[in-house]
Amino acid sequence: MTAIRYLVNDVDASLPFYAALGFKLADRWGPPFAIVKRKSQSLWLDGPGTSARKRLSDRSVPAVPAEGGARVNVTCEHSFSARGGTGEHKPAGDPSMKVFLALVALMASFACSAETTPVATPGAAPYAGQESRDIKALSPDDVQAYLAGKGMGFAKAAELNGYPGPSHVLALSSQLGLTPEQQRQTRSLFEAMEAKAMRAGAPLVDEERKLDRLFATKAITPDLLSAALAHISELQAQVRAAHLEAHLAQLRILTPEQVALYMQLRGYTSGEPATKHEHHQHAGG
Repeated sequence: MTAIRYLVNDVDASLPFYAALGFKLADRWGPPFAIVKRKSQSLWLDGPGTSARKRLSDRSVPAVPAEGGARVNVTCEHSFSARGGTGEHKPAGDPSMKVFLALVALMASFACSAETTPVATPGAAPYAGQESRDIKALSPDDVQAYLAGKGMGFAKAAELNGYPGPSHVLALSSQLGLTPEQQRQTRSLFEAMEAKAMRAGAPLVDEERKLDRLFATKAITPDLLSAALAHISELQAQVRAAHLEAHLAQLRILTPEQVALYMQLRGYTSGEPATKHEHHQHAGG
């Protein structure tokens, strides 16, 4: 099976585009990765934080242009049998090994432009290469996400327990059968959530930068550290609250049936949607 792996800068922002092209969400593994399908076509959307975006052997991070970048993935299935104590791999199904080797040769022809997976140097710290960051505690993607009011997984407590998020609800509006009024309310909720998160996100980035400078200049003291952490924690709580509160409000906009369908479309198998009683209780409050 061959799939296209597309590197994007924001998975959530990409989903509505592919939905408009007829693709349906088939799987979602957290904020940075999603699989969408249309008939036999499978498209993997890789955002920041996935294996495809790991640091390369030269310590650089794979650059992704604004329009994205593509890779081809070939999935091969094999069976395994043991003879005389040694293992022998046999291709499963109809395709022969010659076909498989032909595919490998075809992929090798693109080696001049292929990205390589770095091999970890024994003893190398996992933070190696991050010392050149402007803010050591935040990656450039983290900074951009805070400034743009993105979720960054802050609302998992709600999302994975049956409280849909407005961003994903809008992306799945056609599958969920949202009414025009539900779309209006959800869009308004999303914009308010994003604005509130941005209001706390920008000063949070500034405070992290100040803390970084205090350590960089060796000017940090216990009192300064305590004050800085208290301020940062307060701002982090505000960012998280903006997203969690939006999930609470979104539940009042949807019907219990839409919530159940949302959980199914998002691929959550362990999380249970809110019950009908809980939904009505929130709607009244």
